[in-house]
Amino acid sequence: MPKFDLPLRVFLAFTALLSLVVLAVVVVMGLLARQSVLEQSVSDVGLISDVIDRAIQRDGEIPDQVEFIIGQNMANTANAVAEWVAMAESNQSNSAELRERLKELVTRSDVDEVWVTDESGFTYLTTVDGVDFRFSPDATEQPQASEFYPLLQGRESPVIQQTQQREIDDNWFKYVGVTGVDRPRIVQVGRDASDINQLREAVGVADLISALVAQESIEALFLVDSELMPLRGDNRAGAGLSGFTAIERELLARMFDIGSPVTDIRPNSINVAAPLLMNGKTVSGGFFVALSRSGLDALFARIVRVSLLLFTGGVMLALGTGYLVSRRVAEPI
Repeated sequence: MPKFDLPLRVFLAFTALLSLVVLAVVVVMGLLARQSVLEQSVSDVGLISDVIDRAIQRDGEIPDQVEFIIGQNMANTANAVAEWVAMAESNQSNSAELRERLKELVTRSDVDEVWVTDESGFTYLTTVDGVDFRFSPDATEQPQASEFYPLLQGRESPVIQQTQQREIDDNWFKYVGVTGVDRPRIVQVGRDASDINQLREAVGVADLISALVAQESIEALFLVDSELMPLRGDNRAGAGLSGFTAIERELLARMFDIGSPVTDIRPNSINVAAPLLMNGKTVSGGFFVALSRSGLDALFARIVRVSLLLFTGGVMLALGTGYLVSRRVAEPI
């Protein structure tokens, strides 16, 4: 084994010690920077949660207020139609004439349809051609229309129904019904609800998700209920809810099990599942967000470059310091 003189041994030992210290500092700095970036990602997810919470509240408030106003106006129209039908029939106007007059009324009003029944619930007077319809009290048979049947039995009117699909063609409509003025009957007016649904989409969560996914920093975003049923969501490919896969479901299931956010670092994204809190308290579901790693990888690359520079500088400093120390040790006393 070669023998080294004292100055060289001091030089090598001192240089090795300082190099190890510098390496340890650089590694710790890199790990802390990486952890800081991941914590910032989780913090960003918290901000997304707050935004979604507010959007969900707005999702219902504004459209519900608009629909309430529309419903009140439709109730006024239905009462006017009931009065008009009673007066027209008292003057012995025939059904064909009444139907044409009602069609003219529809073109000048905010409703698209009028349905008037007899005492049994059969619609004998309507502005919709080619449809024979009888109201039934059976909610299984008529989930939408059966709600109006109690008007034949003296229920206080109006009945203002929320927008929903109707039985005859599955179109989305809003209906309002009142009882007859002269005899038991249903006088119902209907309105195409496509504009109401468009309003809900425009001011609600779906539009927000589309806007967030359009950002370069977010690859995908999905909302689920407590049963892991996807409610809204999309990804960068525009796949909609079909983009919700087993990867998202598994991470969300882990999140629900432990009750706190879960992070999964993937080659192309940082996936986070977090609880969705309503008003910051009640867990109403969860959401999955895939954050793009493009910006984070660039940051990590800069951290690595800085760490290498620090390490190189530290080694050079260790070499210089070790040389000076070894010279000092070698000087005669």
